[in-house]
This record gives sequence, C-alpha cells and structure tokens, in this order.
Amino acid sequence: MSHHPIRVAGTVLAAAAVALVPSAAAATTVVVQAGGPVVAGGGSDAALPYLVDQTGVTLLGGAVFEAHGHVNITLVDGSQRHIHLDPDNGQPGGVWIGRSHIPWSAFGLEPPFAVTWVQVAGYDEHFGEGGQPPVVVAPPTEPTGPY
Repeated sequence: MSHHPIRVAGTVLAAAAVALVPSAAAATTVVVQAGGPVVAGGGSDAALPYLVDQTGVTLLGGAVFEAHGHVNITLVDGSQRHIHLDPDNGQPGGVWIGRSHIPWSAFGLEPPFAVTWVQVAGYDEHFGEGGQPPVVVAPPTEPTGPY
C-alpha cells in the first residue's frame, strides 16, 4: 500500500493509503482509505458516474437519459418513486429523454424530503450503496432580519 495525497482542485484534503487489490467485479480495484471507511470501485457501491444533489439526478460527461430507461429512488421514509422514460403515447417520462438532468419535481416531490437510494438504468452504481449520506431537500426559507 502506498500513501498519496487526495487533491480536489489542487487543494490537498488528506493523505490517503492507496492499494490495488483483486476484485470479483473488476480485474483490479482501487482502494482508497483516508481516515474513514474504505471506498472500493466496481459494482453497485462504486463511485457514481452521475450526480445526486438537492436539485435532482444529473448524468455526467455528456450522457443523457435514453428512451426505455428508468430512474428509481427511495426516500428516507421507505417510499419509492419511479420514472420510466417511455417515448410512446405521450407518457410523462418521455419528456426527460435526451436530457441530462431530472429534477425531483418530476417524481412528484416537494420539500421537505430526503433521498436515500437512486438507481439509474444503464449504470451498475447505485447512490446510497457506497456510503453516501441521504440528500436532504428542505423547503426554501424566508429571509429574516431587518428589511
């Protein structure tokens, strides 16, 4: 195992131990340990190739949602929501085909809510299975103080 700094935009966040280990999911898995849980690549708990944040689900690298795909989510209360990207017969999920972002409102959600799990068709990686904390979406707050 060798030690390397973890850098984000040129800033060193922490020193990390890095090792290459065999994996059933891939020929080689990179394991990074930075004073917390081990993060391993390959499979449903690998690093996400899409973004899950307070605005919704965003595909990265120029990827777009494709016809006949789907996005499934689970909320902190255990309830689930689904969008099926059906281009036929004016189905509501069809409007997201060819786009890279689906907002939470497309799932019929209004704040407050928290998303604990996301699965996007075509990706083995699932948000919430790699130690990601829930995404909490709070209602907008009214400004306080002197006006």
